[in-house]
Amino acid sequence: MSTLWTPQGEWPIDKGTGSSRDSMPGKDSAASGKSSGSHASDEHNSGGQATTGQATTGQGADSQDTQPVTGQPSTKHSENPENDKTSSEEEAIARLRKELADAPVEVVLANHAAGIFELATIYMSNNPPKLPQAQLAIDALGALLGGLKGRLGEAEKTMEDALAQIRIAYVQMVNAQGKQGSQAK
Repeated sequence: MSTLWTPQGEWPIDKGTGSSRDSMPGKDSAASGKSSGSHASDEHNSGGQATTGQATTGQGADSQDTQPVTGQPSTKHSENPENDKTSSEEEAIARLRKELADAPVEVVLANHAAGIFELATIYMSNNPPKLPQAQLAIDALGALLGGLKGRLGEAEKTMEDALAQIRIAYVQMVNAQGKQGSQAK
């Protein structure tokens, strides 16, 4: 059986109805004025489920298909799952920061340059191409590589070749759009 965490605790989810709202305390159908299978007047006459310790499972208030509600959350998880999530996220971030600090900076910067190159290709491959956005990405890649000339290690030659190729492709696309524009007139 699956459960749903709420501020009031962890509650079972009835697989038959796909809903947990009927089995959570304070969420009975009579309180909301809505029926889950019977008329509101029938639910009103049946007495409050939350005060009797029983909650419906989507079959209506008169149904024999009820689950006890203890008002206590499940003890499967810590008192505050938000703290567990936050601490595990902080640990993951700390591990990533350590990996990044241990990597050679020229490798990290070449990786960012490759990301900028990919960004330019994405804009150019749109239909229609987003050439002004691609031009900005290409210019950013050129500025990065030009500003770090001779300092990017093994990846520098590869990134310079990639920059030259994408500049050529960009010019070809601009020229092709110019020809299409002049033929349309």
